[in-house]
Amino acid sequence: MAELTNILHCDLDAFFASVEQLDNPSLRGKPVVVGGSIHSRGVVSTCSYEARNFGGLRIITESEALELLRPLPVSRIWGIGQKTERRLDKLGIKTIGDIQDLPPEWLEDKIGSAGRLFWELAHGIDKRAVEPEYERKSLGREETFPEDINDTAYLEKLIAQFAAELCRKLRQEALFAATITIKLRYSNFKAITRSKTINPCNSDIIVTQIASELLHHSYNNKHPLRLFGLSLGQLSSVTSLEQGILFEPQLNADYKNIDRLMDEIRDRFGPGAIKRANLLPHKDIE
Repeated sequence: MAELTNILHCDLDAFFASVEQLDNPSLRGKPVVVGGSIHSRGVVSTCSYEARNFGGLRIITESEALELLRPLPVSRIWGIGQKTERRLDKLGIKTIGDIQDLPPEWLEDKIGSAGRLFWELAHGIDKRAVEPEYERKSLGREETFPEDINDTAYLEKLIAQFAAELCRKLRQEALFAATITIKLRYSNFKAITRSKTINPCNSDIIVTQIASELLHHSYNNKHPLRLFGLSLGQLSSVTSLEQGILFEPQLNADYKNIDRLMDEIRDRFGPGAIKRANLLPHKDIE
């Protein structure tokens, strides 16, 4: 058996639940959930370990790992996608147990260097280093509504609000997004996403306009929504803001200058010091 790797995992998500248990000793040792109001729809933002482990806790020892893995399909192994799964299936390899029973050299001969990695993972051996730092690939924001809505005007204001928050984060990190995606989840929990790829930008005006277009092309008000989300992907540090024929170069320069000035005002006087007109206080948006 390979030498074991010790991994220290600091779970900060339970912090808020732990604070509540500290403030209210009667909750100690009980399942505690931090979420929305009990009188309306909400989502769980965090919970205590008593809640997490309720009925679902199982400690897997090293000696149990192999037998636990045996009946699982090969697709449960990291790195095995649909293409590799089909390839293994043609070789008569369907479960992780099938891989465990084979010599690693045979797998290498049949599917290349990845064969040994899959053999090791099937035996609970993972030599990869833990990488706590990673490059951000996307940035998103979503909201679950207290009640289902079909108000397009509200959704447009939400788009503007999300775009302003996300694009400010991009500018603070000197990043640009090349993909804009909206997410719609209906009252029956069916979810759809719609995306558009553009030349990289971090202007909330542009993001708001494109996300609004995606909304109008994909939503007709007939079916109420329980959730709406906006995400920006394909993040990079490119410096070109040219938008081709979609946006004129002069407009790009104007947008960039407006964003810069607004960021400077917010940095000096606070995030609420200046807002775009479409984000002025609305009774439905805080």
